[in-house]
Amino acid sequence: MAKGAIQDEGSVYLGGRSISQFRRDMKSALRKLGLPERTPHSCRHTFSRLCESCGVREADRKRMMGHSFGNDITNGVYGYRTLEELRTEIEKIKVTGEKGMDGSAGG
Repeated sequence: MAKGAIQDEGSVYLGGRSISQFRRDMKSALRKLGLPERTPHSCRHTFSRLCESCGVREADRKRMMGHSFGNDITNGVYGYRTLEELRTEIEKIKVTGEKGMDGSAGG
C-alpha cells in the first residue's frame, strides 16, 4: 500500500480518492494541458532523473521520494532536513521546453 494511503473497506484512498480515480484525474489533467499520458510511476522516474541531473543530493532525493535508507543508519537516523532545506534542493531543478528525460516534449 502506498505511504500515506488509508485502507477502507477493501479500497485504497489517496487524498480522498481511489487510486483508479486519481489515475483518471491525472489522465484528464494531462490531456487538458496538452501533455502526453503518463502514469504516477513514470512521473516518479522523471522526478528522480531530474533530481539526479540537477545536482539534488542523493539522500534528499530518497527522502522526497519516500525511500528507506536501508542499512545507512547515519542518514536514516541522523539525516534530518527541514522543509526549507528540501525546498532548496527542489529549486535546483530547472525544466525547459526542450525534450523531456524520456524523449517526449517537455514543459
